[in-house]
Amino acid sequence: MRLVLAALPLLLFAAPGLAQRTWIVDAANGPGTDFADLPPAVQAANPGDLVLVRTGTYSAFVTAKGLRIVAVAPAILVPGTTGLNLAVAGLPSGQTLVIHGFEAPRRQPLRAEIANAAGTVVLSALRAVETCGCGPLRQNPPSIQITDCARVILDACVDYGGPAVSAARSSVILTRCQLGVLSPSDPMGDCLLVDGGTVEVVDSRLDGRAASDAQGVPQPAVRVLAGSLVLRGTSAAFVQGGYEVAPQNPAPAIRATGGALVLDPDVALNPQAGQAVALFVQGAQVTRRQLGAALVRSAGLGGVLQAELVAVPGAPAGLLLALPGAPQVLAFGTLHLDLGATLPLAFGTASAAGLLAGAVPIPGSLPHGLVLAVQGVSDLGAGLELSSPALVPLR
Repeated sequence: MRLVLAALPLLLFAAPGLAQRTWIVDAANGPGTDFADLPPAVQAANPGDLVLVRTGTYSAFVTAKGLRIVAVAPAILVPGTTGLNLAVAGLPSGQTLVIHGFEAPRRQPLRAEIANAAGTVVLSALRAVETCGCGPLRQNPPSIQITDCARVILDACVDYGGPAVSAARSSVILTRCQLGVLSPSDPMGDCLLVDGGTVEVVDSRLDGRAASDAQGVPQPAVRVLAGSLVLRGTSAAFVQGGYEVAPQNPAPAIRATGGALVLDPDVALNPQAGQAVALFVQGAQVTRRQLGAALVRSAGLGGVLQAELVAVPGAPAGLLLALPGAPQVLAFGTLHLDLGATLPLAFGTASAAGLLAGAVPIPGSLPHGLVLAVQGVSDLGAGLELSSPALVPLR
């Protein structure tokens, strides 16, 4: 651990576009404030800049720049005239945009459109818990719509209420997210729609128990029209289809009418609906096998980065910490790390629970919003295989 801690600052020398300037946004116009609202701050900032947002309520914004927009205290984003809270369009290749820590107004959705991003977009710790009557007799668009994007990361996002995430022709990774509804008073539509590209759902909870159509017929939590859906994680993860509106007619957890599904058996399908059919598959390929997954449990500045690799019990395994790199497809998986800025975090044998853990202190001097990547490699029974990555911003 001492070696890793000593080497962590060296990662900064390999990190492109670290903060050229820090902008302070404060609705209360406190000491050091540069702007009292987000749109002018985003407009003024250049790629690589850090926009630190203090607690308050802020207007919707649009950007196509690789910024780090980090709320360091609870910050609320109100929708603009288009109904969106935030929009990203045309992020250039090689740039990374981080948006962390924002909430929707109470009982309202947080609507975002991410489109035509050739770079990497990281949405972290966004939260919306809405009660909008978006079940029977009302149809709403997904809260987060992702279209034609090279890499979008959703980490630790919470979205209960209306339809949650739609991904079309994009590479998307959802890690430790909670999408859906936890009470029948907050009905919703699908948790996830996949229409082309690849979507990996890692150790997340997709709870569509109250999902129904306009006639009150229960609906699946996930729909796959085209592309690939990969489910990874631990026994804490699940996908639950609708059943509360009509318990006698529960929906499958996943409805796939095209594309391909790769399902880790550790992720439960319809665990709450008795004998409900887990899958409805028509014209889609289904593979079930153990999958590796990297998870970051905490990544606080001045605290400890705690990470785990989900593997199989007794398997040789390794866990790496790095700056993110452009995805590279290799014979044993897709690498998401910059090999020129990679450090060993843990090596050994997976525990009886199938986990390999690693931890390292994070100096408080590192910049807010710096994205670190953790990825593992292990033998799952057919040779070495890369896990899914975890890309998380420091905060």
